[in-house]
Amino acid sequence: MLKYILILLAITSIHAFSQDILITQEPVSVNECFGKPANLYISAESASNKKLLYQWYKDGNKLFEEELPVLKFQSLNHNHSGLYYCRVSFEDGSESVDSRSASVYALRPTSISKEPEDVYYSLNDEVITLGFEAHINGIVIDEDIKMGENVNIQWFTIKDNFNTKLLDDDIYEGINSNKLSMNTTKLPDTSFYYAEIEGLCGKATTKTVKVIKNLNLLKVIIKGFDACEGNNESIYAQIFNPKNQLLEFNWYKDGKPLYLKESIKGIYSDELKFQPIYMNDAGKYKLEARIIDMNFSVFSNEIEVNVDKKPKIACFRIDTLIGKDGLFHFTEKKVSNSWLNIFYESNS
Repeated sequence: MLKYILILLAITSIHAFSQDILITQEPVSVNECFGKPANLYISAESASNKKLLYQWYKDGNKLFEEELPVLKFQSLNHNHSGLYYCRVSFEDGSESVDSRSASVYALRPTSISKEPEDVYYSLNDEVITLGFEAHINGIVIDEDIKMGENVNIQWFTIKDNFNTKLLDDDIYEGINSNKLSMNTTKLPDTSFYYAEIEGLCGKATTKTVKVIKNLNLLKVIIKGFDACEGNNESIYAQIFNPKNQLLEFNWYKDGKPLYLKESIKGIYSDELKFQPIYMNDAGKYKLEARIIDMNFSVFSNEIEVNVDKKPKIACFRIDTLIGKDGLFHFTEKKVSNSWLNIFYESNS
């Protein structure tokens, strides 16, 4: 009798925990590039062939109008990233089953997060390094390289307007990494470099940077002055150019390049001429000197130019003095001592 009771309890227990709805395919997590399409799928069946309803949830919140076995993302963006699951149920609500959660993550496009910078070095420097930082395949490039993900990096040099892939040799090391080391003993005075990186979510290119050797000898010095409106004035530059490099010039006023103006001459030379100078010419000036064949430039010191109006004559007065007992006093009599006083309007 006890045997039959145990069998009955076992059958009752199985029936109590059995479910009519069976999920046959769970959603699978998706990592896809920003802007690309992506889908989550679920497959389920009913043992009693009842009609099934589907409802998708994101981070625990119901997604209205998402009631199909497939959840479609036409163009994936960062707002789509999260945890998703689907609830499968009968129309009468008598039974429901939740799928496993699946993550959706929008991988950001390949991008440069920190550009390489120009390097200036002296004759005593032997090894220098160019480097950049980037996001690729959804993570920072250093981590991506360690994980062995799909990352392609190539450094280039520009010479005579041609882009040439670098090779690892006695000058360059790390041509396929985000840190390029170079031996300066065999480099020209100035050389140009950039890198290309490519991953699952596209390609990006760094800016072009310069590696410049021993050019700190080029110096430009100018001096400021005070002037009266209407006078012809000039700013002269002292140029220290021991290597006699071919230079071109550009003058700046208040931080902006000067442009052609009828009364100002020589904005592309080492002497800036005001013919004449006006009140609105007052300001802060500096000169840029550029080495043409190296695309390298330095700025002079910045100087102040002050312009004031010429004083205007207000009136004349003739004063006379006559001596008496060592004292002087004004008189209307004709005397031999007299002078002319000239009075000017104030500029203030």
